[in-house]
Amino acid sequence: MAIDITRFRGIALMGILLHATVMAGSAGRPLKVGDKMPEYTFINLIQYPSPTVRTSDFRGKLLLLDFWATGCTACVESWPKLERLQQEFAGKIQILLINPWQNKTVVQPLIERRRAVGVVDLTLPSVCQDSNLLQLFRVESVPHVVWIDAGGVIRSISFGTELNAANIRSMLAGAPVTMRQKEYHGELSALPTTPDDHVLWQSTFSAYRSTMGMTVDAFARPETGYLLRAINLSISDLYNYAYSRQTDRYGYLRFTPRSKVQLATRDSVRCRANSGTVVDTENRFCYELVSGRPTDLPALQARMRYDLQGQFPYQVQWQKQIKRCLVFSVTDTARMGYKEGRRALLINDADFQVNNVTVSDLIQCLEDLTLYGAGPYPLVDETNFHGRIGGIQLVTNVYDVESLRRALLPHGLSIQWADRTVEVLVISDRVESTDR
Repeated sequence: MAIDITRFRGIALMGILLHATVMAGSAGRPLKVGDKMPEYTFINLIQYPSPTVRTSDFRGKLLLLDFWATGCTACVESWPKLERLQQEFAGKIQILLINPWQNKTVVQPLIERRRAVGVVDLTLPSVCQDSNLLQLFRVESVPHVVWIDAGGVIRSISFGTELNAANIRSMLAGAPVTMRQKEYHGELSALPTTPDDHVLWQSTFSAYRSTMGMTVDAFARPETGYLLRAINLSISDLYNYAYSRQTDRYGYLRFTPRSKVQLATRDSVRCRANSGTVVDTENRFCYELVSGRPTDLPALQARMRYDLQGQFPYQVQWQKQIKRCLVFSVTDTARMGYKEGRRALLINDADFQVNNVTVSDLIQCLEDLTLYGAGPYPLVDETNFHGRIGGIQLVTNVYDVESLRRALLPHGLSIQWADRTVEVLVISDRVESTDR
C-alpha cells in the first residue's frame, strides 16, 4: 500500500531555517522588492549548456530564483511542481534553482537518485555553491523565491508556497503583486519586553503577521529565558503546541503529528485555517508568553492552555483510539546497529540515509520533515531497540510503503500496516453548561 501524496497537496511542509551571517548587497544592503537586479553572472550551473549564465540572458522572461538546500524536504519535494510550471509557461518564465551552500558533487547525485526511482526527472538548471548570491539576498530560510520581471526589476520575495500558476499568470499580466512577502526581521528577541520588574506573567494574542512565516519557539532555561512563542499558527496548531507531550533530542517542544490530532468541531475548516492551497489568514494567530520568574516548559504550556480557553470555544483532551498505523519492528538487531561513520539523517521522497541515530530520531524525522507526518497514519515504534542504528543508505520510493519495507529488511528493520491503540489529541466544540 502506498501513501497517496496527492491528498496532501494543500499541506505545506516546513522548510529549514538558516543561521548564516549574510553580508549587505548593492548600495550597502541586500536587494529588496522594487530594486533593479544588477547584471550578475551565475556560476557552477548544472543541467545547463554552460557552467555560467548572466541575468541579461533571461531578459524578457520572468526569472524565478528558487533558493533551496538538500536538507529542506519542502524544497526538494517541490521539484515536480516546478517542472510542471516551467513546462506550462515555457518561453515566458525561467525557474533557476539556487543552492548557494552545496557543490555539484552533493547536488547532482541527489538529482540522479530521484530520477532513478521515477520520482522526478528534473530538467531545471541549478546553481551550486554560488555563495556570492548571499551578498545580494538575505536568505534566512528556504524555500525562498525571488521574482524578477522581464525588465529586471525585483517584483516579489516570497515563500515557496506562493510559487504557483495563479501568481505567475498575475505577474506575467503585470497585475499588482498580492502574494505574501518575505521580509527580514533579524533574530526575534528571546524575551518580549516586560513593563517592569514586577511582572510575573505576560501573554499576548495578536492577528496574523503577513510578513512572517510560521515559527514556534519555547525556552525555559536561565541563559535563554522563559518564553513560549507561536507565530501565524492555526487554532488547531495552537492547541497542538499547548498540549504537546513530545520534545526533540535538543529538548524543544514538538508538534504532535497530524495523524494523532482529531478535529471534531462543527467548523473544522476554520480551526484548521487551510482549505486546499488557500491559507485562511483571518484564522491564524500569534501568541507570545513570557514568565518573569524561572519556570519549566509544562508550566508555560499550562498557562498557554488557560489563555487559549479564554480565547476560543473549544475543549481539548487526549483520548485512546484504535487507528491504522505504520509499525516499525526489528528483524535482526545485528544488522541495524550503528558501526561507524558520521551522524546522518536525510529522508525525502527518494532518499533514506540513516547513520548513528536512534529509532526515535528516525521516526521524528519522518513525522517532522516528510509527508508521513502530514498523513492519517500514526508511526509506531515497536523495535524496543534503545541503541543507535546505522549503515542505511537507500534509494527508493520512500512513500511506497511496500518498497520501503523491502529496502529496509536487509538492514534488520521492517515497517508494516497494523491496527494499534494510540493516544489522539481531540479538539471539539465546548459544551456550555446549562446550570443556572
